[in-house]
Amino acid sequence: MSNIILGRHPCDVNDNIDNPDNPYSLDGISIYNQASSVAIGATQTIVSYTVPAGKTFFVRRVEFSGQNVATYRVQIDSIDIALKRTWFNGNLSDDFNFNFNDEANLSVTENSTISLVVNNFRPMIADFEGRIQGVLA
Repeated sequence: MSNIILGRHPCDVNDNIDNPDNPYSLDGISIYNQASSVAIGATQTIVSYTVPAGKTFFVRRVEFSGQNVATYRVQIDSIDIALKRTWFNGNLSDDFNFNFNDEANLSVTENSTISLVVNNFRPMIADFEGRIQGVLA
């Protein structure tokens, strides 16, 4: 199950907020997906987004959660750019926040793919969820 929600975002990457005449208006992107019954020791993509030709995707945030402790990676074209782990004494959900000073500071160029990948290193199958959020210019 996945969904893509597209909407107009009334600011540019330089944070010209609340300017409806802005010629650089961006499309807000929010993509959610689930990875069900991830096998013991398996690595699986939870959610991914490929940037259309002629566009740049400015990543704001990548959220994740799961039924078990795991290692989560954000990848661009299969190259790790961020990693987090969940543990028994902590939350089983977290996020990667790429939004600093109200600007998205991670950009993904045309025809590249950003992915959230999980490694289920525990001795039981589990379900995992994720969401990629950002703006497309």
